Amino acid sequence: PADYPDQPGLRSNLGSALTLRAVLAGPAPPQPAGRDLAEVVDLHREAVRLAPATHPYTVRLHGNFCRALHEQAARTGDRALLDEAVTAARQASERARPGEEASAARVLLVMCLAQRAKDAADPASLRELIDALEDPASPPADADEAAERRLSAADAWTEHFWVSGDPASLTRAVEHARAVLSSPGDAVHQDTVYGDTVYRDTARFTLSTVLRYRFEYVGDPADLAEATELARAALATAATDDAGHRA
Repeated sequence: PADYPDQPGLRSNLGSALTLRAVLAGPAPPQPAGRDLAEVVDLHREAVRLAPATHPYTVRLHGNFCRALHEQAARTGDRALLDEAVTAARQASERARPGEEASAARVLLVMCLAQRAKDAADPASLRELIDALEDPASPPADADEAAERRLSAADAWTEHFWVSGDPASLTRAVEHARAVLSSPGDAVHQDTVYGDTVYRDTARFTLSTVLRYRFEYVGDPADLAEATELARAALATAATDDAGHRA
C-alpha cells in the first residue's frame, strides 16, 4: 500500500530478489532476466530516493542499489551505470558504522572502482582505486582484510606502472607485497585444505614478479637476484604443499 511506512524497504526487497533471479540466469541471460535487471535498477533507485536520512537500513539500501547497478553495467557495458554504482558505494561507505558494516561497504566500493579501472585503463581511475585501498580513514577489519587490500593495491600499482610508465608505481607495489610477507605468521589466513599461508604465498609470487618488472625497467641487479630467490622459494613451497595434500 502507498501509505506503508517502509516503502524503501519494500522496493529494495523486491529488487534484491529480482537481482538474484537474474544472476542465477547466468551471464548471457534470456530476455526476462534483462527485464528483471532494468526493473531492479529502477526499484533500488526509488528506494534510495524515498528513504529518509534516518532510515535504519540506509547503508543496506545504497549497497543493494550499488550491486544492481554493477550487475547491469557488467552485462551492458554502460559506463554511466558503473559510475552511478561507484557513487552508491561511496554513499554506503560514508553512512556505514565502524566494523562489519563499514568493511562490507568498502568491499563494494573497491569492487566497483576495480571494474571501472579495468574498463578505463587510465592512471586516474587506477589512482582512485588505490586511494580507496590505502585510505587510512577506513582501516581493515582484520589481518585477512589487510592482506587482501595490500595485495590488491600491489596489483593496482603494477597496472598503474603499465599505463603511466612511472617506475615509482612499481616501488609502491613492492612495498605492499613486502608488508604482507613481513606479517607475523598468525596474521594471515591459513588455508583449510593445504594448511599454508595463502596470502604470504601470493605475496611472494607478486613481489617476485614486480621486482622482475622493475629490473627490466630500471636495471638494478639486486632486484633480479631477489626476484629469482623468491620465485625459487615459491616453487619449493608449492611442491611441498602439493606433496602434503596428496599424502
